[in-house]
Amino acid sequence: MKRIVLALIIVFTGVAVKAQDKDYEVKVVSAHMQTVKGILQKVSKDGLAIQDYKGNYLIFKANDIVRVKVKKRGLTTLKGAGTGALTGVVIGAALVSLEPEDEASTETFKIAAIITACTTASGALIGFISEVVNTKHNFYINQDPEKFEKKYLLLEKYIKTIKVEHF
Repeated sequence: MKRIVLALIIVFTGVAVKAQDKDYEVKVVSAHMQTVKGILQKVSKDGLAIQDYKGNYLIFKANDIVRVKVKKRGLTTLKGAGTGALTGVVIGAALVSLEPEDEASTETFKIAAIITACTTASGALIGFISEVVNTKHNFYINQDPEKFEKKYLLLEKYIKTIKVEHF
């Protein structure tokens, strides 16, 4: 039984680590538009351009930008909690299945519920920590073009260009 639990913990940790291997997401808070999350396409001293997850290409001028947040995409608190809950349910089901059918007690179900709650909480904690660790930059521009001009060069390394091939 201890080996099963240890194996599931190793798998759960491996999933959490693998989920960190993603590209970067940019979140722009604008004074005149809604908050947008997407992939950074271009940046200059005058502003930046993002392709959101719906495929829209949006341009933000420096004097409209309130805040820019760059983070590495990957595990989130919700994904961690979901993975932890699933892991807990699997461990709980394994515990219940080890007992003979006639002897499955409420004590076993309580232990399974406690394990599920603990793995859900630990998954959420791992997800939260990874969100904090994955945040690379948080620029507070406050609609000041001079502040943006000083910071925009730091954003250049997060640009992801899309290659278009013609046939």
